[in-house]
Amino acid sequence: MSDGSSAIVGVERVDLSCVSDGELRQRGRAECLRELPAFDPRELDVDASAVRLLAHASAIPMALCGVLAVVAAVAGHDLVPALVAAAITAALPLCLYADTRVPHALQNIRRGRHGAAQRALAAVACSQRQRPMTRQRARVALAALAWRTGDGEALLRWIAAAADAEREQFNAETSQRFAILASEVLVTARRGDVTRATALFSELPHAPPGDAVARLWRIHLALLVAFVGDDVDRVRAELDRWSDVVAELDEVGATSALLAWAFFASGRHADAQPWANRARARDGTDFIARVYPVLARALAAIDRPGHWARR
Repeated sequence: MSDGSSAIVGVERVDLSCVSDGELRQRGRAECLRELPAFDPRELDVDASAVRLLAHASAIPMALCGVLAVVAAVAGHDLVPALVAAAITAALPLCLYADTRVPHALQNIRRGRHGAAQRALAAVACSQRQRPMTRQRARVALAALAWRTGDGEALLRWIAAAADAEREQFNAETSQRFAILASEVLVTARRGDVTRATALFSELPHAPPGDAVARLWRIHLALLVAFVGDDVDRVRAELDRWSDVVAELDEVGATSALLAWAFFASGRHADAQPWANRARARDGTDFIARVYPVLARALAAIDRPGHWARR
């Protein structure tokens, strides 16, 4: 498998003004499936200036109240309340700045200003003064940026940090927990670390009820871990059960390619070929070749059974 340092395809930006609701949902799902499970690409569409304006609108009334409290306390010759009110009022701009740093960094990612985004997000992620959820959001964004730019070492470092924080600080079984831990499995498997990827997958919680994309990710990761370990027996019994889910939800072809490999490795060559064809039909951006190059070679070998080679 790839060592994680290969170039990663970014999110496509397309004009959605003239498409049906069904096609819009499919394109949205495709965007999500090209990213890390933990990162929702729709976050890049949030206008940081709007977030900043909303924060200002909330802060101004509070600042006025703080000023009035200071004036009232001074007028009453009570210096202690005056100092407390002044400190709170002075802290408001700092809080405002902190609350908008992540949205502003995400906007920089969208605009291609990766260096500025990386520096701002790293400062938030490493700051002990930030709220835990804000730091976690910054870690995930840093991992997503590394995924897009092909920085394998940064990708592993930030997604591992996010996963460790999820285990230590956020114990609830939430969709965020599943997505972050699933991302760690994905990154580890792509690097070819079979032992650790297998262990991490065994600890992965079930997909949240009703979350179709999470369900597909769980199937994808089970197949990917089996592929990296060249151990189709891990998934052989589930292939038929998973087929309907993959046929409905896989919009980028990667899970279909893994299913093709699994059928072929199980000796079911007639079942493998339609899945290989489906993977190619849905892989309109060469996503598989760029993100899973060994899988792309395995997919090509399905057309030439006599040339099948073990990794």
